[in-house]
Amino acid sequence: MTLPGLSAATRLPRWSLALAGLAAAFTAVSAWTFGTVLPHLAGHVSPAQFEELGHPDFLLMLFRLPMQALGLVGFIALAVSGWRRRAFSRGAAVVLILAGVAGALTGWWAVVGLLAGVAMAWAARTAKATQDS
Repeated sequence: MTLPGLSAATRLPRWSLALAGLAAAFTAVSAWTFGTVLPHLAGHVSPAQFEELGHPDFLLMLFRLPMQALGLVGFIALAVSGWRRRAFSRGAAVVLILAGVAGALTGWWAVVGLLAGVAMAWAARTAKATQDS
């Protein structure tokens, strides 16, 4: 939610910060769902029913689609704009691109969250504020 606010302090466009923020939010929704809803269900259904819940189907793919699409577009857009405007280090941009590609190809929220978290922390550590002249 705070990423778009960085546009005033950095040279990054607001739209790329907003898309990356949405991608991070949908990654967090996936993590929350798999971390809370599934353990809750495990205590209320039989082992056979719980095993059946793990089989991929169309609705499960739809659940991951926003994270995958926004991760691909949002993280890569922020990485490219940060790289081109020299707003943060190129290493952080590369890791952010890896997060976007990993999310689009795998849909694994843990990998996306880890890579994006490392990239965002690295970007925040190396961010350069705009010069007021």
